[in-house]
Amino acid sequence: MANSTSTSNSTFPILPEGTSLLPGIELCFGLTFIGVNLATFLMGILTLQVYTYYITFPDDEKWRKVVIGVIYVLDLAQSACTFDLVWWYLVRNWGNVAATLTIRKSYGLYLVFGTMVIGICQGLFLLRIYKLNTMLGKLRRYVVPPMAFLILVAFTFGMTAAGFSLRREKFAGGTVGKFAAATIALWLGSSVVVDISLATVLSLSLRSQRTGVRRALITRLIVYAINTCALTSIVALIDIISAYKFDRVRNLDILCTILLSKLFSNSLLASYNSRASLRSEFAQGGNISDLASSTISTSGMVVTSMPGKPADSDSTVRFENETIGPKSKISTKRDN
Repeated sequence: MANSTSTSNSTFPILPEGTSLLPGIELCFGLTFIGVNLATFLMGILTLQVYTYYITFPDDEKWRKVVIGVIYVLDLAQSACTFDLVWWYLVRNWGNVAATLTIRKSYGLYLVFGTMVIGICQGLFLLRIYKLNTMLGKLRRYVVPPMAFLILVAFTFGMTAAGFSLRREKFAGGTVGKFAAATIALWLGSSVVVDISLATVLSLSLRSQRTGVRRALITRLIVYAINTCALTSIVALIDIISAYKFDRVRNLDILCTILLSKLFSNSLLASYNSRASLRSEFAQGGNISDLASSTISTSGMVVTSMPGKPADSDSTVRFENETIGPKSKISTKRDN
């Protein structure tokens, strides 16, 4: 019995409360564990948003519904990878110092899935800007291609960082570690530039339409655009700063990276699902009479007027494939 007790105590030592068997584990994986929990919470919100989208907008284009499904599956796969990371480092290899220095394949895979989600979301936001022909007009050809190039650059850097993680077996320091950190920083930095550019162009384009559509509605759309950019950009900037300014063992940068794709996908779904409230705004007397021969596409909503006809007589509000006919469903009365 004594031997049994001795063996048990040597295998599972009794430590004072608050003392870890592996000193520094809370600094090394504490924030990663918190990030996985927060990402799980965001995944639950995304699940609800995706369900709401498919129920509320069954008439959307098939390609859009497929893309939303792909984004959800990719986010789900990324969540599975982060669960594997927590299980591997904190459960399967708990107390194993050597294991904390190895790079689990799921680490590289979660970067792959996250990069794909961010790239797809940014592409859909760019498509929204491409449909604008009010303020941009012919300038669209000079605005959209550079932004598409930036999205491609960000995607390339993200995949490069993911590929680097998949090829390496251990976390590296020195020149190799700096190269990996620089690649991730370039990915996130390019993503920030894309976000700010998308929000700026979209906001300026919407601002030019305030004379036609009720100001409160356009102001709300501008706020949506800015909020979409602000949250993701702030998290990405914190990610970059923490990777260089603070001790990397704290893993604040990994926490931000885990959350980033979930923030993008939730922002995208929130903008699509906001069409229900925007439809209500128009139904309550939104003025679209001054939008002759123009189209605005934002948050999945399109406002059109028939070319060559008075806007008051044949104005139409269309939400993707769903059209609310002239005068019978909305008011086109001019605001005084």
